[in-house]
Amino acid sequence: MAKRERKARRQPVQFDSPALIWVACLCLYTFAFLLFANTLNGEFLFDDRPLILQNPQVTEQLYSDIVVPTRGYRPVRTLTYAINYALGGEDPWGYHLFNVALHALNGLLLFFLLRMWTGSVWPSFCATALFLAHPAQTAAVAYISGRKDLLALFFVLAGLLLYSRFRETGRHWRLAASLFLFLMGFFSKEVVIVFPALLMMADALHLELRRPQASQQEPAGQGPTFLRAFWQAARRHPLLYSAAALAALAGLYHATFVMRASRMVGLWGGSWETNLGTSFKLFAHYAKMILWPFPLIADYKGDVFPISGGFSEPMTLVALLAAAAYLGLAVWVYRKAPLISLGLLWFALFLLPVLHLIPFHEVAADHFLYVPLAGIAVAVAELLRLLAKSDSFPTRAAWAAVAVLVAASSVFAYQRNETWNDATRLWEDTLAKAPQSFRANVNLGRIYFESSASDPVKRRQALEMTRKATQLEPEEATALVNLGSMYFEIGSKSAQDPQRQEDWITSGLDLLKRGLQHDPSSPSALSNIGNCYKSLSLLHRQRGQVEEAERLWNMAKDYYERALQSDARRETRAAHYNLAVLHQDVGNQQEAIQQLRLFLKAWPRHADGNARLGTILLSVGRSQEAIPYLQRAVRYKPVQENMLYLAEAQQRSGRLQDAAETYLSTLQRYPHLKDIYFNLAQVLYLQGNIQESKRAFQIYLRDGQNPTLLENARQALQQLEEKEVQQDVPG
Repeated sequence: MAKRERKARRQPVQFDSPALIWVACLCLYTFAFLLFANTLNGEFLFDDRPLILQNPQVTEQLYSDIVVPTRGYRPVRTLTYAINYALGGEDPWGYHLFNVALHALNGLLLFFLLRMWTGSVWPSFCATALFLAHPAQTAAVAYISGRKDLLALFFVLAGLLLYSRFRETGRHWRLAASLFLFLMGFFSKEVVIVFPALLMMADALHLELRRPQASQQEPAGQGPTFLRAFWQAARRHPLLYSAAALAALAGLYHATFVMRASRMVGLWGGSWETNLGTSFKLFAHYAKMILWPFPLIADYKGDVFPISGGFSEPMTLVALLAAAAYLGLAVWVYRKAPLISLGLLWFALFLLPVLHLIPFHEVAADHFLYVPLAGIAVAVAELLRLLAKSDSFPTRAAWAAVAVLVAASSVFAYQRNETWNDATRLWEDTLAKAPQSFRANVNLGRIYFESSASDPVKRRQALEMTRKATQLEPEEATALVNLGSMYFEIGSKSAQDPQRQEDWITSGLDLLKRGLQHDPSSPSALSNIGNCYKSLSLLHRQRGQVEEAERLWNMAKDYYERALQSDARRETRAAHYNLAVLHQDVGNQQEAIQQLRLFLKAWPRHADGNARLGTILLSVGRSQEAIPYLQRAVRYKPVQENMLYLAEAQQRSGRLQDAAETYLSTLQRYPHLKDIYFNLAQVLYLQGNIQESKRAFQIYLRDGQNPTLLENARQALQQLEEKEVQQDVPG
């Protein structure tokens, strides 16, 4: 009797009460949030800038334009960026917070779905924890542009929950809502195009088996065969699946021909055989990443992933056999555990769009695993539920293994999050793991170059990385444009040697034109070519070659204008600044003002843009109009020049108290600038504050260095003292 009681006590506890379910939800959400909390201080990384900071739909809150189909059309994701921008502007913290919160919310939706499908809380809880903590998730959560994957899974899970409830209740509003969520998911990321197939799989392999009629018609364990299950589901709901298939085909046409999601030219490896072989190798790669997610690589562009050499290649054959074995397992396990079959097929189904059956420009990415891993969570939850039926050693070992996996995954994920927090660390990590990565070389080269003005060794390293990137992807414009702009910058800082300056700029111009051949609409290439022609124009003007200088000046203007017409992104509008400088150099101040206004409409927080517009307005006598621009320049870049120009504009506008305060603030920040006391004394005199004006003149006479100003200060102080004497003499 005692032995039987001990055995009963060892039975697994079932958490079925609503209170415990909500406790489980709170634990999962908190776990996910804390695990990815160290991503909140991360910065914007590569694609984040064109998608958010250089996107007028986001920065100018053009909500009506978001729904207009364009290349890269993902309006739901863009809408979330616009909301983020409205709330927090260019601070990346809010964008990261959204991603982390959405990942945690996806964990809750997955938990509810698993509990609904398995009927067990503890297995669902463990499987969800494994999903949340998988190290590959960092690529979607820590990367702001990875939000498309988070949104895609959110709509898939929410749609599946509603669809499952529709099958239980027959209420058609749930079906309509599920299909609406399918559209929202598709407009977040095109991979959701396979959602109708997932609904059919869920019906055939799980939901139909839960019907009371099904349990009466088929004895336990004697259900329909795998293919017959799909046939029966199709016969029961032909209109639904037909409509869903048409929607999926329309989505495929939209993504392929309207949105042009792929920038791929040709096939991977050059033929359909090598392209298909690469598909199998990719499937094997992602399947391996389920259990062994190492190494995690931020970007695979370049010579990183081994493209298939065809089916005569041994590794391609191994990958083909592995894929066949995986699908065979999914079919074989159906009779004993349909939910495990469904989970395994879910994983394969959501990988299909990224396996290059229709080739596209990114060969692989870690974040492609985000939605497929939810299918693995389904299989794991059902496996744990089946194991929980017994109190054997394998069961206890399974629970222990889950605990160890969650703990280990959490540690690796947390560490991986740190890598994604800043661009330098991310690309250094990528380069260490994949030295032939194109983006690691080109991005790290740019970072090193911008931070190496006084470090010739690091600057050479930056140039070598960028040259290597041009060799890895000869047809890619980015590396050529970066290298050309580096050559231009080196030449611009060689003013003491005009011939060396011209050689560097001319070499940079050649590289930029090569980049423009590969991407004729590149605003960066066009703007930098304009910069080169402008600098060459100045060189020829210094030599007295006025005619050639004028020709080069016109060419610079032409390229700047072409840059403005090349794209609607905010990056393009940087050319307005270049045009403004061009017009300012030849004294065309009104045109410079107009160009700077257009520039600041896209870059309102650009310190140099605000400072330049403010100083030009000040120079043409529009001091009152200059003040707000100079105030912004001081706010974003409080250097002495900006502060002094602001004080001058305030003084000329009659805002004497403001001018005095600005001069005092400048002195607090730059106490060594004694000349400011002369300006301060003048403002105080104009205010009628004679004693303070005298004191400021006296300080300048003691510490000042400028002979002319010193003489002026002596005369001014003498006049003030004479006035005081005259005022003291009785009338």
